[in-house]
Amino acid sequence: MAGTFDRFIAGSVRGRTYARIVVKAVDIVAARLLARKHLRRTLDAINFYSDLWTRGIKLYLPGEAASHTHWSLEFRTSSPPKFTCESTHAGPFPAYSVADLQSHAAGFGWGRISQVLENKKRSDLEERILSAVEWAGRATVDDRKEESFLSFAIALEVLLLGRKVESELTHRLATRGAHLLMSDFTGRRNVQKDLRELYKTRSRIVHSGNLMVTEGELGRIRFLAKTALVIALTHERFLSMQSEKELDNWFEDEALKGSR
Repeated sequence: MAGTFDRFIAGSVRGRTYARIVVKAVDIVAARLLARKHLRRTLDAINFYSDLWTRGIKLYLPGEAASHTHWSLEFRTSSPPKFTCESTHAGPFPAYSVADLQSHAAGFGWGRISQVLENKKRSDLEERILSAVEWAGRATVDDRKEESFLSFAIALEVLLLGRKVESELTHRLATRGAHLLMSDFTGRRNVQKDLRELYKTRSRIVHSGNLMVTEGELGRIRFLAKTALVIALTHERFLSMQSEKELDNWFEDEALKGSR
């Protein structure tokens, strides 16, 4: 019976893109939700690397997004009157090659994040890094600048602070980010200043409803979040760590060195 079922499934999906996910659940609804959650995490991780492509290819679950071409006509009441016609693309591109993506992302932690996704029993540190990559992946493919900015900010919070909730969040995050991203005092001071300024923008969005994010602000927080995650995914110092406690202790040790 199992062989017949497998052949039926194979015939149905041959030549198409599909996901095969094994989950344990109490009923079919729970199983479906859990499988979708696992698939969502994988797509977020893949999307983290999507801007390595010049075309910015994005992956979505069915029903989440569509590919559109927008045409705009502009009329000018000059003498003589003039008009221009322009087309722009929005949404995911239809073609996608995971093999090509792997070749582009090989030096940016693709192997490490793939290993984390495959682990059935992840450490608390692996969950922390994966969660940060998920948020950064969502930010990478979000066309709304403000939402993208906030998701990159959350990615940094998750990576640098974990589950810690403290009143001096901005100070601690900026200090930890500076130590992770730079090794010299001047570089750390500049990164700390950048992160403080970017988190002022984050606060404006969250607390005052100010939805004006510049391309410069978005580009800067994208660069800092992605660079920090690539360091965490590729640097030997972090690859050898087994727990969140080790990472947090490293941050504390670096802060003490800087205070000497």
